[in-house]
This record gives sequence, C-alpha cells and structure tokens, in this order.
Amino acid sequence: MFYWKTSSLAKQIKEGKIRESDRKNYYLATSILVSILMYLAMGEGTSDYIATLVECTVLILIVVFGINITFNTNKGNEGEDYVARVTMLSLPILIKLFVFAFIAALLFGIVIGATGDNIEIASGQWSMTIIALVTQVLFFWRINVHLEYINAGAGIVEQENAIQDE
Repeated sequence: MFYWKTSSLAKQIKEGKIRESDRKNYYLATSILVSILMYLAMGEGTSDYIATLVECTVLILIVVFGINITFNTNKGNEGEDYVARVTMLSLPILIKLFVFAFIAALLFGIVIGATGDNIEIASGQWSMTIIALVTQVLFFWRINVHLEYINAGAGIVEQENAIQDE
C-alpha cells in the first residue's frame, strides 16, 4: 500500500497492478482515517452555530460537485472502477491533508501563544470553517488530477511530470 506517493499509486492503478484485496485494504484504511478525523473534529464542539450551518451546507455542495466532476473525469458511465479509484487515491491524499492541517494548526497556536492575543472562539470557528472548506476543495482537486492521469492516453509527459513533482 502507498501511504504518501499518490503518483506511484496512480501509476499502479493505471497499469492494473492493484489486487482486489489491496482495494479492500485501501477502503478499510480510508474508512478508519475518516472516522478518526470526524471524531477529532466533533470533540472540539461548536460555538457558532451559523458558522457550523454554513460549513455543513457548503461542504455538501462541494461534495456533490466534487463527486460529479471526478466521476465525469473518470469518463462517466464509460469509466472503470470509479469508487475503487477514488477510495484508493483518498488515503494518501487524506494523509497529506491531515499533516498539512496539523502543521497549520500548530503554527496558528504558536502565533497566538507568542502574541498573547485572546482570539474569540467565534472567529476561530469561522477560521476552521474556511480551512475545512478549502481542504475539501483541495481533496477533490487532487482526486481529479490523478483520475485525469489514470484515464489519459499513453505519452502525456506533462501530466506525468506534474504528478511526479508532487
């Protein structure tokens, strides 16, 4: 299993080298990771119900558009293994996003601690809402990039180079 190198995973998928048991393991690992992340997020609670409602509404819209766009990138009804591909690509992408969010939150906490500012929880809630929405957009964008690569014909050097630079 690939835990970080999405480009290597995309190459293995394109070459048909992923076994069914590996697909199951990616689905299992992704499900566990999503569950852990949801519990971590819910543990914080909410102080601004409007921010939470906005976040929920916009996240649903992002999910609907993201799934439709990535499904079409995967050649729609003519594509192959959409759910399996998205599930497998999700694990390394979610790990990267988790690491990014952890580092960003750590730096945010250091800045607040160093400046001694008392930031209201409500403004923090809106910051977290924005981060959640941006993260969701980044997630679907990266899925889409890799699905484009998987479904591209041979000889598209630009896409392979862009993915390998990741």
